[in-house]
Amino acid sequence: MFRHLVGVSSPLLPAPRRQITYDATTGKESTHRNLFPRKLTLPRDAFTPKRARFGEFDYVDILGTGERRIVDNVKGPAWLRGFRSSNEFRTLLRRRNMSSGTMDWVQFNNMQKRVKYLYRKLNFKRSHKYGW
Repeated sequence: MFRHLVGVSSPLLPAPRRQITYDATTGKESTHRNLFPRKLTLPRDAFTPKRARFGEFDYVDILGTGERRIVDNVKGPAWLRGFRSSNEFRTLLRRRNMSSGTMDWVQFNNMQKRVKYLYRKLNFKRSHKYGW
């Protein structure tokens, strides 16, 4: 009925309600509305299997002879262990050199195509000072 008058003060319409709160840090009155109330958060269960075993292998061989290493616990492909690079070209070269004998020929050909493409792409704008 009065939708077109929302926000307009008029003696005929009731005054909009103001929520008056006091800011604890400044001690001043604040009149903002809480448009997005805080979501109710429940405390996390600290004893789920995932959280209980977190950091299980942090101190491997702390009292031993030093033969065990934390790297020995890492699982995954051999060409990825201990390798940190965000460069796809270097990652593919390492994979090709370390596991080309065990790879299916279709996978190897697809990987070789990707290596050739990345080689051309990465070296397209390379400066050739000496004409090499």
